[in-house]
Amino acid sequence: MFKSKPESRKLERSRVGIETSKADFDDLDKQIKDTIRYLKKDKEKLCFIKETKGIELAVLDFGIALRIDGKKAGMQSDRFPSELLKLAGEIGLDIELSIYPIELRTNK
Repeated sequence: MFKSKPESRKLERSRVGIETSKADFDDLDKQIKDTIRYLKKDKEKLCFIKETKGIELAVLDFGIALRIDGKKAGMQSDRFPSELLKLAGEIGLDIELSIYPIELRTNK
């Protein structure tokens, strides 16, 4: 449970957050480049994740802005390069894409 919401449902899994990029929600390419650099630099240290008993889920979460507005953009498609997928897989990390509506973005 979060301290800010003690009445909420307990999380099913523990989580840890590591910032791999300071890029904004509208710069997925930079987030990816920064994350690839981070994973390459710290790959040996990060491999403990898949070897640690009790860790059930390890995820790289990319937060991006929703670009679908019904006027300029009617669909949204984002791609992860094979280099990132390979590195993440070797370390034992899943990849998640969290899409935020423009009005909820806090960095702008």
